Amino acid sequence: MDCLSHFWGHKEFYSIDLYGDELAQPIENFIPIYEKAAENGLVLKAHVGEWGTAKDIITAIDVLHLDEVQHGIAAASDEDVIGYLLENNVRLNITPSSNVLLGRVTDMAHHPIAQLYRKGVDVTINSDDVLIFDSDVSKEYLRLYQSGCLIAEELDDIRLNSLKKRLGADK
Repeated sequence: MDCLSHFWGHKEFYSIDLYGDELAQPIENFIPIYEKAAENGLVLKAHVGEWGTAKDIITAIDVLHLDEVQHGIAAASDEDVIGYLLENNVRLNITPSSNVLLGRVTDMAHHPIAQLYRKGVDVTINSDDVLIFDSDVSKEYLRLYQSGCLIAEELDDIRLNSLKKRLGADK
């Protein structure tokens, strides 16, 4: 908390994200930080559900009051978690190439982003560690298209939805 005290109240910081080994310690350890971030009007995010389980996603959303989940691909394995994401309007910010290269997904053509999107989950397409994974957002869209995971219309819908929510527009 002391390390973060210099950042509270500065408009340059609009969100907070918890990343690293998602299984290293209980998510509950971060509640005070996320409560303070919420008091300061930050968008609340955390990396969860890439290495952990689908149920870990619900736990993180509940205890940290997350607005968005970084990765969250484990949700595709559990219909109840998908329903929870829909009911609570939680966005998943997904980085397909890193999921494949880290072995969390077998190949791009079978990435769970398609299943999640087609079930109505709010997903965005992102890049992760550009130097390590040789990717940027444009490459991510292209790889998903070229693999046949998502068609052009679906990718465009994801793009438009991600812009609408980020810009605060409802239309």
